[in-house]
Amino acid sequence: MYIFLTKAVCLTKLHPTIYIKYFFGNLLEDCEREKKLFSEYKRCVDKEIIEFLRKKYYMKTEEFDFTNDINEIENGNNLYVVKLNNNYTTEEELLNEYYSLLQFPLYFGFNWDALYDCLEDFHWIKQKNIIICHEILPQLKKNDLKIYLEILHDTVIHWRKYEEHNFNVYFNLKDYNTVQQVIG
Repeated sequence: MYIFLTKAVCLTKLHPTIYIKYFFGNLLEDCEREKKLFSEYKRCVDKEIIEFLRKKYYMKTEEFDFTNDINEIENGNNLYVVKLNNNYTTEEELLNEYYSLLQFPLYFGFNWDALYDCLEDFHWIKQKNIIICHEILPQLKKNDLKIYLEILHDTVIHWRKYEEHNFNVYFNLKDYNTVQQVIG
């Protein structure tokens, strides 16, 4: 179960109060209050402090989650977890893994458009919560990585509009800067 506890910590008189999210378990409680606190956190903390916190705790952007405890995320009663833990270097390797792990329909076309289409239509998955976990960021060519991350970004936003599924994407905390640079 994922539980995120918000704790105020005052570092010095020169630094404003910051919010640290501790990672505890398997159910993500993602409410508007948490989003507001995190937005405030991002605004008030300088880069050195953020780097320090990234090494030990959980971070979240609007679309993606970052954690050091990616191996702790497990399938549950209403949770479908896909763990991408290989060092994928080509589009073909990554799409084959998605096809296998998400049990895509036979009509899957093994290209970026087909991935986008299938990620926005999970009619074959009965669990409500679908989580994609990246233990290692795929080592795709820069353009392919950008396309891939944009597909995930758009898919997260897409599923916010619907109630059939919740879709979350997790990356290892060490990949935060790379993901942010690529999706800019």
